[in-house]
Amino acid sequence: MSTDEYLNAKVGSRALSALISSDGYSEYLKTGEPLVHHRPSYFMVFAGFSKWATSVFPTWHAANGRHFVNFLTFMLGTVIFFSLCKRSLTSHIATITTALFASQPVIFGYGFINQKDMPFMVFFSWHV
Repeated sequence: MSTDEYLNAKVGSRALSALISSDGYSEYLKTGEPLVHHRPSYFMVFAGFSKWATSVFPTWHAANGRHFVNFLTFMLGTVIFFSLCKRSLTSHIATITTALFASQPVIFGYGFINQKDMPFMVFFSWHV
C-alpha cells in the first residue's frame, strides 16, 4: 500500500456517506481533511468497490479491492492508449506500442498501486 492510500480511501468513504445523508455534504466540507477537494469522485469508486469486494470475497483485504480498481482503470487507459495509437500508426505498430506500454514493470506495478495518476491519465486520454 502507498502511504496515502488509507487517507484517500477514508476520504472516499466519507464522500460516499455524504451523498447518502442530507446533512452529510456540509459536514464533509467542514471536517478540514487535506484531500477533501482532491478528486473525491474516483476515491468514492475506489472505496465503494473495495467495500463491495471485501463482502463478496471475504479473504480479500480492503487494499486488494482498491488495487483491483486501480488495475482496471489502468487497463481502460491501455485500451484508450491503443485507440489513440491507431489514429496515427498502423494497426500492427499500434499493437506493439500498446503492448510495450502495458508490460513495462514500473508502469504495470503503478497500475496496481497508485490511486491518483492512473485515473488522471485515463481521464485526460479519454477526452483527446
